[in-house]
Amino acid sequence: MDSTEPPYDVADAALRVTWDSAGELPVVVANQFAVTLGLPSKRGNPDGIYLLVGHLAPPTVVGSAEDIRAFATSAGGKIDVSVHGKYLITRDRLQELVDTLASMAEKYDQAVAQAQAGEVRQ
Repeated sequence: MDSTEPPYDVADAALRVTWDSAGELPVVVANQFAVTLGLPSKRGNPDGIYLLVGHLAPPTVVGSAEDIRAFATSAGGKIDVSVHGKYLITRDRLQELVDTLASMAEKYDQAVAQAQAGEVRQ
């Protein structure tokens, strides 16, 4: 799932996976995630895993406690997530995503530890 993926062999040719077009897309903030199993097939196996990615900004409510209660009542007691994408992935691809995220979390933690130790030079 990253630039270290092996090439895909197709007949007598090997194709390298690239992410060149990623630079054309805007960066979108995501802080909300929902995951659910797909519907079962005739064999009873889920057809995959649905992953929804979105963002939730807390509402800006200025005023007294009464104003906040009035806002919550008028909103029906809910705040909608702005959904950016809905994806269906296979179990195998889910494992790749889990492994990739775990690896990136480890790299992030190492970078933070180095920065806090004053090892990162500007």
